[in-house]
Amino acid sequence: MQEENRTFVPGSFYGAIDLGTNTCRLLIARCTPTDNGFSFAHVDSLSRVIRFGEGLGTTKKLSPQSMERAFLALEECKKRLEFHQVKRFRCVATAACRYALNAEDFVQEAEKKSGVAIEVITPEEESRLAVAGCAELFDSSKPYVIVLDIGGGSTELVWAEAKDTQNFRIIDNLSFPYGFATLREQLKDPETRDQISQFFSAEINEFAVKHNLHEHIRKDDVQMIGASGTITTLAAVVLNLDSYDKARVHEAKLYKSDIENVIRYLKATRYADRAHHPCIGQQRADSIMGGVTLFESIYDIIPAEPIIAADRGVREGILFALAQEDIAGGKTEKA
Repeated sequence: MQEENRTFVPGSFYGAIDLGTNTCRLLIARCTPTDNGFSFAHVDSLSRVIRFGEGLGTTKKLSPQSMERAFLALEECKKRLEFHQVKRFRCVATAACRYALNAEDFVQEAEKKSGVAIEVITPEEESRLAVAGCAELFDSSKPYVIVLDIGGGSTELVWAEAKDTQNFRIIDNLSFPYGFATLREQLKDPETRDQISQFFSAEINEFAVKHNLHEHIRKDDVQMIGASGTITTLAAVVLNLDSYDKARVHEAKLYKSDIENVIRYLKATRYADRAHHPCIGQQRADSIMGGVTLFESIYDIIPAEPIIAADRGVREGILFALAQEDIAGGKTEKA
């Protein structure tokens, strides 16, 4: 995290970089105060598929090729941050760096080459940021929220108490060392796929029983938010869009029957058909099925509906946290 004086200046820019197992994402936004706290207006963004965790499951190390792709993406992120004169930004790395034996070497080399300091965050911190990133969607009439984030290298399931859009408390979280990218190879073996599904089912069922989730769903005092590419892709297909439209996907409500129909359709299609689908494309044609496998394992046990699709996540959570720190930790100056 960049260390600056904790002074909040209305209209100032904040930056967030999420270095994931499959993709490196940057978001730059302008923060302004509101009656209820503050809000963000997006200024610039970047998304690069770098396949950062490619081969990690076999070698337990980040490959030279994947690290080079990450260096180039981070250098581009830094150029954009400098162009917009962003003084406060944070770069976090998630599952790939958590599991890689050579992660420390990568982090040091990345800072030398790109000038970006990287924090390798825990699953708990990743869950907190994911919840903060989609908090704007919290329904004030429902005191609890389930946030599902299927990433490239891990999957986070969070149970939280939501008081309002900028005030929440995480009660518990469940993190799995599997994501849509890391399941590509495992899905080719039916026996391995079944073992993973059984493992997920057992863990999720225990989580659901522990927090009495089925009773909360029956009472309709909980909402479920899907903050991941898997959910937003399913939403785009459900909406039958001509191309992925962030504005229409974000906040889309997905009902069980629609989800089941889309999953049935995806399972019946070939790779080439998915690659030519306007809302899936070549980048997701293969990995979407890994995300679907993980999603089904969770939704079979926690069938809350509707699921709210959130085109938000860790990056928005980082921006939220940075602004909150500045407002709480220092004086506010005029722009």
